[in-house]
Amino acid sequence: MLRVAIVDDETIFINRYRKIVESLLGQQGIQFEIHTFSDSLHFREVYLKQPYDLVFLDIDMPNLSGIQLAADLRQVNHKTSLIFVSAHNHFVFESIHYAPFRFIRKDHVDDELAEAVLAFCRMLEAEQNYIRLKLDNNRSDLVNISQIMYFYALRHSLFYCDSSRTSFRLAVRNYTMEQLEEMLRPYGFIRIHKSYLLNYSYIYQIQADHIVLTADVTEKLPLSRRRTAEVREQYRLLLREEAVL
Repeated sequence: MLRVAIVDDETIFINRYRKIVESLLGQQGIQFEIHTFSDSLHFREVYLKQPYDLVFLDIDMPNLSGIQLAADLRQVNHKTSLIFVSAHNHFVFESIHYAPFRFIRKDHVDDELAEAVLAFCRMLEAEQNYIRLKLDNNRSDLVNISQIMYFYALRHSLFYCDSSRTSFRLAVRNYTMEQLEEMLRPYGFIRIHKSYLLNYSYIYQIQADHIVLTADVTEKLPLSRRRTAEVREQYRLLLREEAVL
């Protein structure tokens, strides 16, 4: 789940570009939650307890400016993507010190906000912890690989099951299990059965003919007997590396 925060003391402006951000992220098939803050001090308190992945930050705010807030955030977390928003273009030079992802001018918010969000989505996709999957309803999802438990084949269709136990059917004739196995092997996915490709981080126990899942020890997936030794060896190597995902 992508955590997004919008921090601006102008409530009308917050509502305006929250709708834009929600629409753009939704079109990209990203699971997200957006929180809005009109008080920069309150946002800092919340952020220190649980950082956000993407923050839209107004620079000109009372009590604590966006620049001062960015300095505090960077001391806590360097991975958060900051997008500065301001009606004053000269702030762009000062904002550079805090490695912003983008600087958006309020009088160009429609165009520049769209470009920034789409660029952020492309960055996520390029960072190896996200994958874009085509689904059967003519849309695609940008999915965090660590949230995929396994892929499975049922009759002539392929599905993936995420950590919330929700299944999604992949677009027909776009994938084979062999293609998925080749694509996802570098991220720790193991072919445990002709119909199952499993994320190793969800393995709780490997038995002779089944695998018990971490998320629910009562849930089991079939394990092909001819694959048992290979699966055990792959799992052992992945545990040793612990840096695949």
